[in-house]
Amino acid sequence: MKIVRKIQFIFYFLTVVLFSLLYLRYKLDSIQYQKMLLKRYDKVVSFLIHTKTNRHNLQKTFKELGFKIEKSSQNLTLNLKTVAKKKSRNAIAKILKDGNSYYLYVQIKEKKPFLLKDLTKQSHIKFWLVALVLFGVLFFAYIGIIQSIKPLKELEKKVNRLKNGDLNVSFKLKGKDEIAQISNTLDDALKSLKNIINSRKLFLRAIMHELKTPLARGRVINSLLKDKQSQKEFKKVFDRLEMIIDEFAKVEQLISDRYILKIHKFNIIDILEQSEEMLMTDQKRVGLNIKEPFIVQSDFSLLTLLFKNLLDNAIKYSPDKKAEVIVEKNRVIIKNRGEAIKGNLEQFYEPFNSSSNSLGLGLYAVLNIAKTLDLKIEYSYKNKINVFSVIFA
Repeated sequence: MKIVRKIQFIFYFLTVVLFSLLYLRYKLDSIQYQKMLLKRYDKVVSFLIHTKTNRHNLQKTFKELGFKIEKSSQNLTLNLKTVAKKKSRNAIAKILKDGNSYYLYVQIKEKKPFLLKDLTKQSHIKFWLVALVLFGVLFFAYIGIIQSIKPLKELEKKVNRLKNGDLNVSFKLKGKDEIAQISNTLDDALKSLKNIINSRKLFLRAIMHELKTPLARGRVINSLLKDKQSQKEFKKVFDRLEMIIDEFAKVEQLISDRYILKIHKFNIIDILEQSEEMLMTDQKRVGLNIKEPFIVQSDFSLLTLLFKNLLDNAIKYSPDKKAEVIVEKNRVIIKNRGEAIKGNLEQFYEPFNSSSNSLGLGLYAVLNIAKTLDLKIEYSYKNKINVFSVIFA
C-alpha cells in the first residue's frame, strides 16, 4: 500500500472514530438533558399539587419558570409524543414532545389539567462548535501531511528516470525536512557517481589509446622483420592484443549504455565458427556437435564475443584444454572437464573476482552481453563436467 493510501485510510478511520465519539457524546448530552427535565418537572408538579394560587395568577409564575400555559390542552395532547409518565396518589404527570419542544401535562385531582409548554431549549451550539473545531483540526492536519509528502511523488519519478539511465536528473530540493534532506543527499551522491563514471570513461579511453599507439608501432616494426616465422608469431600476438582492446571497448560501452545494437538474422553456426576463430588457438580445441541448428536475431559482434569468452574460459580451466559445444533447439551448451565453480556463481560474474578460482573479465562480459541481448545463462555441474547453457527466447 502506498504511503498516500495509508494516510487516507488513517484519515478516514479517525474521521469515523471522531464522528462516532461525537454521536455518543450527543446521545449522552440528550440523556443528561432529559434527566435534568425530569428533576425540573418534578418540582413543577410538586408546586402545582401544593399551591392554592388560582390559574390566572399562575401564568406569571410559570412564565418566570420558563413555561407557558397552553389553553387547548386536550386537543394538543392527542398529537404529542409521550416521553415519560409518572403517576401518584394525587396527580398524573406526562412529559410530551413535539419536535424539539417539550410539554408538561399535569392532571391533579379535582382540578382542570395543565398543559405547560417548556420555553427553554436544549442548545447544541457548543457541541457543534467543538465538533467543527475537531474535524477542522483533523482535516487540516491531513492536508498538511499530504502536502508535506507531495515531494515524494516527484522524488519517485526522478528515481525512475535515474533507473532508466538518465544521469542528468536533479534531486535538489529546498527545505529542511527529512524528504528535502534525503533528496539533497541523493543529489550529492549522484554528482559523485557521475564524477566516478566520467573518470572511469576518461581512464579507459586513455588506457586504450595508450595501448593502441605502441601496438601500431609494433606492427610496423614487425613488418620489417626478415624472419617470416617470427613475423607470423608476432602478428598473432598483436592481433590478440588488438582484439582484447576492442573487447574492453565493447564492455565499457555496454556498462555505460552507449553501445548501439545492430540486430540482424544469423545462423548460429556462423556465430560459433567466428567465436572459435577469435580464440586464435594453434590446435583444434573446440568440438562442435550440431543437433538442431537455428536462426538467431541478434547483434553478431556481441554474440560472437559472448561465445568466445565462454569458450575461452572453458578451455583455460579444463585439464585437457578442450571444450565441447552442443547446438540444440534455441539453446547452445558449452561443456568442459574440470572442477566445479565453488561458492556463489554470481561472484564469478564480477570483473577480476579476487577468488583463486576467478574467471577474469570473461564472465563479466558474458553477463552484460546476456542482459543486453535478453539471453538466459544457466550453469550446472555433473560427473566432473561444467555445463554452461545459453538459452534464446
